[in-house]
Amino acid sequence: MQKIKKLISHKKIEDRIKLLAKDIIKENTELNFVVVLKGAKIFARHLAAEIKRISDIKVNVYEITLSSYSDKVSSSGVIDMVEGIKDDLFGKDVMIIDDILDTGLTLTFLRKYLLEEKKVKSVKICVLLDKKKKRAHDISADYECFKIDDVFVVGYGMDFNHNYRGLDYIGFIPLQTRQG
Repeated sequence: MQKIKKLISHKKIEDRIKLLAKDIIKENTELNFVVVLKGAKIFARHLAAEIKRISDIKVNVYEITLSSYSDKVSSSGVIDMVEGIKDDLFGKDVMIIDDILDTGLTLTFLRKYLLEEKKVKSVKICVLLDKKKKRAHDISADYECFKIDDVFVVGYGMDFNHNYRGLDYIGFIPLQTRQG
């Protein structure tokens, strides 16, 4: 097992999601979440629950499974659509919910897919974590919880080789202890 260092506590995540939910409901009257699995599932569930707790806005959830990592710590540079969206999203305003925005490859791919293939009306992006230093594509989040440095994060839905997804906080694996 890898040595994990805590980066963001569960309490800080909860507090930030409460503020984020308030910002989202101020600016949106309809919410159609497109959740990037598996990493963003926990974040999306908690965000939707908080929105429901404080408002009457209905949150529709659609899931998509994409991959660019395999069993590596860095992206392969190619997006694999493991499971697409079967629902009709034509003409809807959608919000992509993802765990992390780093290079922008996944979100650029997904935004294009939603606009061109699913023919959505508009796309907003909401991420748990934003790593601006790694950006290789011209894309940014409309909503974010935390800006972080260029570290490999795990926990709160994010994994390393299918481990650590269930941590209730966000941690990171120091470079010298990573294997794979």
